[in-house]
Amino acid sequence: MPTGLAALTGPAVPTGPAVPTGLAVPTGLAVPTGLAAPIAPAPPSARAAPTGSAAPAAADMLTAPAAPAASAARAARAAATAPSAWSDDPHGEVDHPVPTCPVEVTLRALRGRWTTLVVRELLVGERTFGELASALPALSDKVLSDRLAQLVESGVVVRVREAGWPSRVRYSLTGRGRALREVLEAMWAWGAEAT
Repeated sequence: MPTGLAALTGPAVPTGPAVPTGLAVPTGLAVPTGLAAPIAPAPPSARAAPTGSAAPAAADMLTAPAAPAASAARAARAAATAPSAWSDDPHGEVDHPVPTCPVEVTLRALRGRWTTLVVRELLVGERTFGELASALPALSDKVLSDRLAQLVESGVVVRVREAGWPSRVRYSLTGRGRALREVLEAMWAWGAEAT
């Protein structure tokens, strides 16, 4: 007569990909590696009566194919998905952030609070510092100055100083900056879907 765990589960379970079919996997738990689908109880007609032997009957076993190699799984995922903008780019296969990655470059250009609102105001057209400050009254002059400097450094905004007294400084978007309209619209649509 089996004792302990063997008495509760029935015949001994061999190691490897074979798993007894009389056990159900609770919802929400991961299926062990190598199994193609969750284990469902076998119909009563397929279950063999416990024999007390160490080896389970063939009807009590569910044999699943071995797990595919990681490269085969990656190839299957790639074949199942549509080609992306980065499928031919070496940055598309990195396993850590790379400063030259186009996505990282874009995120760096738009980093910081208020940056997207400053870009939005400049999408309307050329503005002075005072016009931007009036359009975004809750934004402090220091933060506006920092965001404009960041955008100029990223090549998104061009700063033009006009001669005269007092001198005026005008800000406008570069071609790269105007191209951010589509990026911001896509971000808006994605965020609107999530809320």
